[in-house]
This record gives sequence, C-alpha cells and structure tokens, in this order.
Amino acid sequence: MTESTEATGGPESAVPTPAAAGPSPRASDRRPGPTALRRLAATHGAQHRSGPRADRRRAGSRWALGLVLAAAVLATGLSWVVASPVGGSPDDDFHLGSIWCPRPVSSSGCATREHNGEVQVLVPSRVSETARCYAFQEEVPASCQGAVPEDAEIYSRRYDDGNYPTGYYRFHHLLIGDDVDVSALTMRAVNLLIAVGLLGAIGWAMPDRLREQYALAVILAWMPMGLYLVASNNPSSWALTGVLGYAAGMYGSLRSRGRRRWALLGLALVGALLACACRGDSAFYLLVVSLALFIGLRWRRRVLLHGAVAAAVSAIGAWMMLRSGQSQAVASSEPTSALSDGTRLKLIILTIPEYFGGFYGGSRWGAGWFDVPFDGPIAVMALGLAGIALFIGARTVGWRKLLSAGVLAGALVCLPAVLSYTQGFESNYELQPRYLLPLLAPFFLVWLPQRGGERILSTPQAVLIVGLSSLAHAYALHRILLRYTHGLVNLGKETAGWLPINLDFQPQWWWDIPISPMGVWMIGSLMYAVALVCALLLARRLGALGQEGPVEPTRPQEDGGQGRRAGARAVDASTAGEPAAVAAAGAQDSGARAEGAQETGAGGSASGPLASSEGGGGPAAPGVEAGPTSSELAERSEGAPEQDPPSQGGRLAEAEARPVEPGEWADIEPQWDPMVIDPTTADSGPASVSSAACAAGAAG
Repeated sequence: MTESTEATGGPESAVPTPAAAGPSPRASDRRPGPTALRRLAATHGAQHRSGPRADRRRAGSRWALGLVLAAAVLATGLSWVVASPVGGSPDDDFHLGSIWCPRPVSSSGCATREHNGEVQVLVPSRVSETARCYAFQEEVPASCQGAVPEDAEIYSRRYDDGNYPTGYYRFHHLLIGDDVDVSALTMRAVNLLIAVGLLGAIGWAMPDRLREQYALAVILAWMPMGLYLVASNNPSSWALTGVLGYAAGMYGSLRSRGRRRWALLGLALVGALLACACRGDSAFYLLVVSLALFIGLRWRRRVLLHGAVAAAVSAIGAWMMLRSGQSQAVASSEPTSALSDGTRLKLIILTIPEYFGGFYGGSRWGAGWFDVPFDGPIAVMALGLAGIALFIGARTVGWRKLLSAGVLAGALVCLPAVLSYTQGFESNYELQPRYLLPLLAPFFLVWLPQRGGERILSTPQAVLIVGLSSLAHAYALHRILLRYTHGLVNLGKETAGWLPINLDFQPQWWWDIPISPMGVWMIGSLMYAVALVCALLLARRLGALGQEGPVEPTRPQEDGGQGRRAGARAVDASTAGEPAAVAAAGAQDSGARAEGAQETGAGGSASGPLASSEGGGGPAAPGVEAGPTSSELAERSEGAPEQDPPSQGGRLAEAEARPVEPGEWADIEPQWDPMVIDPTTADSGPASVSSAACAAGAAG
C-alpha cells in the first residue's frame, strides 16, 4: 500500500522523508575550516572552561597580574621621583615657593616683606632661585646645590599671587616637614600614588573590552614626558592625571551598566576635581574632553544624566580658566614682534609639527629647565610609536569616531597656534608643549577602538610596542640621571655624542639613599618593561572574555546600523554553562551526523537531528533524541526574561536582549555568536558545527 501510494504520488509524497530530502549541506562531514576553529578556540578553548576550580584559577591569575602591575608601576614611578634634585622640574622654585606659602599669604604662616613695590615671602633657600644653580646649563650637575645651606631662609618673589588655583598648593602644604629634601620627595611620591590610585581604579572598573585602548593611551601619550611630570612637584602632575581620569572615567561610564557605570562616573568626577585644583588650562580641557566624548554619542535617555554632569563640569572648568591669571595674561598680551601678522602666522603653522614632537621631549623642550633634551633615539622611538597608533586607529573610522577624535586633534593643533598668535610670538617655540600634553592621552583613547570591540593589537604589534617603548624609556631615564649626576658635557659635538653608561662612575650628585644611580636606572627600566607586559596581558586576556554579548545585525532604519544585542542563546538553556552536558550533546550530534553520512553513502539520504531540524522535518535517527531547532531556541530565548550579563570566568556566553551601549559607533561591525560560524568568514566547513566537533578540531 505504501509503495503504491508513493508510486502514484499520493498525499504523503508531498512531505519529503529524510531519504527523499537529499543530503543537507549542513550535514556534510566536512571539517570546519582553520579560521573557524581558531575563532571558536579563542572563546571556548581550555582557558575558558567553566567550573569553580577554573574560575578560581583565572581569578587568581588576574589578581596576581594586577598586583605585579601595581608594584611595577610604583617602582617605575619612584625611579623617576628620585631621578632629579629638588627644583629640577620646570619652574620648581615658583611652585615650591607657592607650596610653602600658599594663598592667602597672610594666613600661610610665612613672613613677608615689601621690596621695590612687590611683596616677598620668606622660604627655605633650597626652594628659592638660589637653588637652581644648574638651571639652563646642561653641563652643570646638581652638585652645585651643596653650596646652598639647607637650614637657611631667603625672601623670594617667586610664589603664586593669583595665577593658579590654590587647591594643589594648599594640599601639598600639608606635607611640609623639617627637611626640605624629604618634603619635596614626599610630595612627588604622593603625586605618583594619586595617579596610580585613580587611573588604576578606573582601569579596574572599566569594561573589559575597553582596557586595551585605555592601557595603550597611557603608554603612547605619557612616555617619557608624562612619566617625568607625574612624578614631579609641578602642578602638571595633577593636570595629566585629572584630565585623563575624567576622560577615561566618563568614557567608560557611558559604555557600562549597573554599579560599574556609577563607579566610573564617580572616578571621573575625582579626575575633574584634580584638574580644576591645579591649573586653569587643565580645568578648561574638561570642556574640550566633554565635547569630544559627547559629540560622537547617539543621544538616549540613559545618557542624559551623564550629559548634565559633563555640562556642569565643563562650565566650572571654563569659569576657573576665566578667573585665573593665565587667561588674563593671554587677554592682556600685545604683539611685540616686528614681523607682520601674516609672516608670524606662517611661521606658527610651519612649526606645528615640531611642536607635536615636544610632547615627547625633543631637543628644544625636553625635561628640566630645557636642559635635559629627550632627542635622538628617545624622540624617534616615541614618535614612531605614536605614528603606529595613528595608523592602527585609522583602520576603522566612522563619522562619530572621526568627530570625537577631531575635536581633540583640533584642540592640539589650534590652541597653541591661537595662543602663540595672540601673544605676539613668532612661532610655537615659546609655548611649552607640556601645557597641551594632558589632551594627548584622551585623543588616543577615542582614536584606537576598532569595530565590534575586536583586539587593537596583534601579538607581533604588542611585542613591538613593548620593545620600543621599554628601550625609549630606559634611554630617557638614563639621560635624566646622567644630566644631574654628571652633567651632559660629554654629549657635545667634539666627542661625537659619547655617553657614559655606568652612572656609578664618580657621580657628583646623588641622594643620601642606599641605592645608587645605576641601581635606580636598572630597576626603573626593568620594572617599566614588566609593567607594560602585565598591562597588555591583563587588557588582552580580559578583553577576550569581556564581550557582554554578541551583536546581531538589524536593519539600518531600526537603529541607525548600530546593531542590537542578540536575544538567542548560543546553546540550549538547559546545557548552558554545563561543559559535560554540552559535550554529551555534541557527541550525540557528531554520532548522528556520522550515522547520517553512512546512510547517505548507501541510499543517498541524510538523517539525524541535524538533518531533521535543518534539512527537512523528518524524524530523528533511532536512539537519538532530537534537539530543539534554531527557531525554537530563538522563540524560547525571546520569551525568557532579561537577565544580567554573565559573570566572567569562562562560561559560555549568553547574550541578553538589549541595545548596544550608547556611544558605540554607528558603523559597528556585527559580532557573531562564536558557536555559529559565519560561512562568509570561515575558510571552509558548514555554517554550524557542534561544540564537540569544534573542540576536537581546535585541539587537533
């Protein structure tokens, strides 16, 4: 009867059986291609195994790397703290005098006198003009300070009478002790601890996928001038820390959820407080950073609070800039050059590239009182790394990213040009690049992100950056130690740039500490390299685990092409997070597929759950329970209530139905569920494979 019905084309013949359906292309026994296996192994390999023991192991390794990173950063910073004498950083006699006698001078405890119509304050001679005997003379070591009595005091006119905010000076006034040298070193160490504490807390609270660009922004922008200034007595230390802290905290908060979101917003406000307490220009930079961060956002209701906070911070920063003496000096200046305005403008534009080189030292500016040139290999390697970062960031450029980076780049170009022109300068040489340096790290922060949150650096690129940056740092630290212990007399043209390597050979100046200059250099150089390796390892490992769910493409008219978080889970909810269940399901899938392949070879048909669910609708193979189809999984996940993102620790990713975070670029590239291999990107193999087959292929 069945044969006659099939022969005559009865009603049952309209529904194809598994044998009549023919071999499904998804049921072929082709192995998945190497690209697909590599992608799957990257997210579901041995390092991502779940379970309490694996979770504890991963958490322990992260904590260990974090502790090593913190120790290495502190050791590196302390090597810069002791690398220069008291008064070694730019205008230190002015800033140290302002710390000893902060405004208002009448209540600071300092004695005053009026001389030639100006008020002078009584300060220790070691922080006055007499202690800078080596300034502007690179061949003179710091040993000349020995002629200045340590316990003597002198009246000085070098102190702040309204040009700077008082917060920085009043805070450091609390750290003054009986010994001038110990007090100055303590202030430097506190500045270092503030930077490490704030920026480290932001890095810890920041979403995992943002940590790589955050670490690279600090590395590429702060070596070597940033490290030198952060570990100094100059208010630029707080300017660098505060502006980057505000930029990174706000940037991460806009792309976070839950408690992480509010923690980062609070840390951003701490950075804004530092920036407003030290310099008027750094307070104004908060307005520039806010504009850069919010101009590239897709405005939604959940970012309105951040927008209000940024507007308030920007208004306060602009107000502090306007009431500071820095803005009054710019407004009251008159051109003094004999050149015409057109000629001056031409010279200012032509010197902009060299001004950018000043961010990394160069021969014209450098550290100290323009007497520690960071030229030659230091500037070449640092600028080379910056160029690498520019090209890496240019791999993916959307209009939102271009707007954000353009605001910061425009400020870096236009602000020095406008200030030089309005103050009557003939070029940008008179305006020190360190004044604009706080904006460089935020620029790299918004320039480096890639589409879909993919890694920024490949392994060879990361090795190259670590190597070049470590070498340039070692060279710069050696240069500044040599300048103050021996002087740079041996760097003249007569000796063809001969440079002594052993800093312990007859040093003419050094601190009364048990470690020698050469020991400081070796420890600082080694710890900097260790810090780079730990930072990139943490950022890259956590970044691989930190995706908060894949992104599925949507129609451009629905969300502007941003994409929406997928609602379908990667695996069945009953087996999600259970490796044994997933492996068993994969084994059944593989066995059924092999069984179907044998039947295909014998009778030209395919069977098994893969064929029944995707190939036609026939029954599953005997003895094998048919799993849910992809449509059933989608319906099941769409009906499930929204859950919090899965915790880190290697569990299989379960996507949540929610829009992408605000501020992600509109042209973001979709991220596909790693358990479903896209046939357009895989080298070969079916579009869907079982977890057991992929794991076996990855292991092989």
